[in-house]
Amino acid sequence: MRDVKQRLEVLDRLAPPEVWLRAASMEPVGSVPDPSFPASWQRRLSAGIVAFAVFAGAVALAVGVVTPEDRDVSGGFGGVPIRDASAIRRVIQAIERRDVDAFVASFTPDGTLNAHAAWGPYRIRKVAPTWIENVEAWGLDVFVRSCASRGDSVRCEMHTRWLTLRMETLERWDFSFAGGRISSLVMVRSDPDPRERSLPLGLPDLDSWESWLKETHPAEARKLLPNDAEQRLFAPFLRYDPTLAQEIGASIEEYLSAP
Repeated sequence: MRDVKQRLEVLDRLAPPEVWLRAASMEPVGSVPDPSFPASWQRRLSAGIVAFAVFAGAVALAVGVVTPEDRDVSGGFGGVPIRDASAIRRVIQAIERRDVDAFVASFTPDGTLNAHAAWGPYRIRKVAPTWIENVEAWGLDVFVRSCASRGDSVRCEMHTRWLTLRMETLERWDFSFAGGRISSLVMVRSDPDPRERSLPLGLPDLDSWESWLKETHPAEARKLLPNDAEQRLFAPFLRYDPTLAQEIGASIEEYLSAP
């Protein structure tokens, strides 16, 4: 086999084409599509470039427009900033799951909880285990009725259903925020005896149950009901011992079925 030098010697003997003379004699013409690149592929490439440009513009627009001040209009969160609504949903989900760690993580490290003015504003890390213990014992379900922004805070009207006690109330939860998390949460009863409810009892009805229990089962009443001088957790709201929740629930069911 001849080497490369020998094979290319033939090129040295060829006369170069008269490129410059030919170029000088040519008239200007429009661009000619490359015959090796089919027109259909050229159209697809053009369409792809345009589509990518539109997508890139949309992404850039979204990045520039979506901010924490965008509003969540779903459910009862009409008009609440998305970041605040997300923080509220996280704390409600933690309550539903009875998850102490997730509940604490919904707050800032120095966040506070004030539940029905029973404790005052206590640090969330201190009070969360007790709060979730009671949530689990009394079977709390929370439903958002409506939320509205109030400057740097959000006020939500809530249905609170305490399934073990067969009781439902309306509450107002005031949230303050810092860095996308809750810095304080204050829970206040707005209607202890709502007319429209799915459970049979309102808060005042628990007084009627207590009176019935003292009259019909005095020994059980002494066990299940706190002494007036010994107000328990959540006094005067849920002043019952959560370790007795199952017995209290059974007593309330008996009361509801009594003639």
